[in-house]
Amino acid sequence: MPIMPISKKRISIFLSCIIIACSLYLVFALSTILVAFDVGFYSREFAKYDVYGSLKGYDIEAINKEVLYFLEDEGELPKGFFSQRETTHLNDVKGIFRLMFRTAIIALFLLSASLAAIFLKENKISALNLLARLSMGIAVLIAIIDALLFFSVMLNFDISFEAFHGIFFTQGSYLFDASYEKIVVLYPSGLFYDAPIQIARYSLMAALVLGLGGAAVHLLTRKKHIAVQ
Repeated sequence: MPIMPISKKRISIFLSCIIIACSLYLVFALSTILVAFDVGFYSREFAKYDVYGSLKGYDIEAINKEVLYFLEDEGELPKGFFSQRETTHLNDVKGIFRLMFRTAIIALFLLSASLAAIFLKENKISALNLLARLSMGIAVLIAIIDALLFFSVMLNFDISFEAFHGIFFTQGSYLFDASYEKIVVLYPSGLFYDAPIQIARYSLMAALVLGLGGAAVHLLTRKKHIAVQ
């Protein structure tokens, strides 16, 4: 039985799906990384929740920088500050960021390959028009995801927090006692309430760029298409 050739339309749909999926992942992964490794964000949060007062006698900024270097796989945790249980949890967190970095590289490769395939398969105007429509669609999807993220945090933060940690960590391994475990004093729950909101802000900025850029390119390609006709 002869193998039926794959139509150009199906190839376009397949490539479009890859572009959408990879773009969404990259926007949210990079937004998360920007917040997670932003020293200024932590300084504002430490002041907001009086971490400096709760951990008097410790150089909070230096400890936090060591933790961030550790999560980036570029250093060790501050000696004597965290318990073995806290250290185990931070190792789990580092593993998640390591996976996020590696997956982002794969997503970037797939996105680049799919974009190149679109331009090889289509003429320039058709390719730009398709990418413009995809950009606008991705912008809308980002806005929808951000709205869901925002309302899930605002309406019931505790359930959202538990659900997130339940997905990525062993049950109970992320629960600590502030009376003798410093990790929840250094990183209070309020910080994890503010972080998703900041992530949403970064991703919405990306959505704005994608949406406006896509709309501009769509108008230009439409004018060129009309001029050619």
